[in-house]
Parts: sequence; C-alpha cells; structure tokens
Amino acid sequence: MLSPLRNRFGIPGVISVVALVFAMLGGAYAANNSGDGNATASAKKAKKGPRGPKGATGPAGPAGPAGPVGAAGAQGPKGDNGANGANGAPGSAGAAGKSVLVGDFPGENEPESEPCEEKGGSEFEVEGSATVHYLCNGAQGEPGEGEPWVVGQAPGGALMKGTWAAPLFTATEVGQITPIPFSTGVPISTAEAVSTIYVPVASQPEPGNLFGCTGTADAPVAIDNPAGPNALCIYPKEEANLTSVTPASAARKVNSSGGGLVFRMKTVAAGATSAYGSWALAAPSPAP
Repeated sequence: MLSPLRNRFGIPGVISVVALVFAMLGGAYAANNSGDGNATASAKKAKKGPRGPKGATGPAGPAGPAGPVGAAGAQGPKGDNGANGANGAPGSAGAAGKSVLVGDFPGENEPESEPCEEKGGSEFEVEGSATVHYLCNGAQGEPGEGEPWVVGQAPGGALMKGTWAAPLFTATEVGQITPIPFSTGVPISTAEAVSTIYVPVASQPEPGNLFGCTGTADAPVAIDNPAGPNALCIYPKEEANLTSVTPASAARKVNSSGGGLVFRMKTVAAGATSAYGSWALAAPSPAP
C-alpha cells in the first residue's frame, strides 16, 4: 500500500500523511476520555455517604439437633416441714354394747331340758337375747393314790432331780477348791447324812458304776438306801479343768424356804475352768 503513495507523493509526502493520521487518532482518543478522567478524580475526592438503615430480620433457621444430657446437679438442701393438716371430723358414736348376764345353778335346780345331768353349772345370756347358753360342771374325779408330801418338806425316798453348773473362773494353781451349790426346790430332812457320789463322764456308760449311781447326765438316777446314808449322785455333762475332790464325800445340806445342797470340786491345772451336769437324790428320811 505504501508503494503507490511513495510513487505519488514521495517519501516526505508519505511521512506527512502518516503524521496527519496519528494526529487525528490522538485527538479523537483525548476527546473520548477527557470526561471519564474528570469523573474518576471527582470520585476520589467525594465523601462517604451515611450508613443506610438496618434491613429487616429474616426468618429463624431450623432448630439444631439436641445436645447430650448434662451431669446431674448436686442435691439441694432439705426443705422445711409442711404445716400440720387439719383434724378430721369426729366419727359417729358406735352402738351401745350389750351386757352378758351370768347365773349359776346347783345340780338339783338344773333348768329343764339342760343336759348337765344334775351336776350344776352356769348359764349365759346376752342382754336382750332370747338364747341362753349353759356351761356344765365336770364330773368328780377318782381319788388319787399314794401319800401326799408332807407340807414344807420332801418325804423320805422321794426322787428329786435337777441340774448344776460350776461358776466360771481362772485357776492360778492345781487343786484350788470351788463349792458347787444348787437348790432342791423344797426343803429336805437334815436328820440323815447325804453322801456325794461323783461319776466322771467316762464312767457313766458302764453298768454298775461308782457306788450304784447307774445313771447318766441325760438320765440321772438316785440311790435309795434305807439301811445307810442316802447318795447324791452327781453326773457331769462337761468337765474342763475341774474334778471332784474325792469320788465320794459328804454333801452339805442347807434349808430355808427351799432345800440346798453343796458339793466341792478342785482344779486339775492352772487356767480357765468350766463344768456342768445333772444330779439325782432320794430325799433323806425325816427324823423319827
């Protein structure tokens, strides 16, 4: 394109044309951008306007999932007692009770049609009732056999049984003597001597054991010896660090409101002691 221009106008003419074109383009560009440049500078110099009003609150969002259960809180203090309630209304009075009428009648005046067979008895009637109830006396019993005990004293030869126990103590040496008292329950005669026969546990099952005391602690047996002194048979059930003073010795007798007997035991060694068992006695005969 430049070749025809060069041939027509020459090189200086071409340069002049190009310069003219650029000059025209620069002016057009400056004309188009002169307004925007002023606006930008003005915008930089303008002040910030006031803040606008707060917008309306939007709708609440959906609830989130439930959180985990928290730990139990500490127990609170005990509350005060409540006030007492009002008393209830009194109840209505109950019906009046009825008395029971009681009457006795001897056998010969027995009511008609009453099957007491003339033994007599009592009659009972609720007040205001037409029904009468009867209670008949029992028949007379047969006389008993044997002689009754003498008032205040056991008769000679009467079988007496009971239990005994040694007081617990700790022995300090061998051979310490301890008395074993017990009561017969009724007075006994002190006219005849009473011998104490002590039957050790190991000897009790043997027939014909010491001096004829053939019983055991569970089944005590006494000796009735009219020709000599009566025997107090002592049957130990347990003997720990205690034994009889001798296999046979005199028993001491005491009487007050009831009879009392005492026998003696001794320690086998130093230390704790214990013993218990049963006894049997044929009561001594009274003095002639």
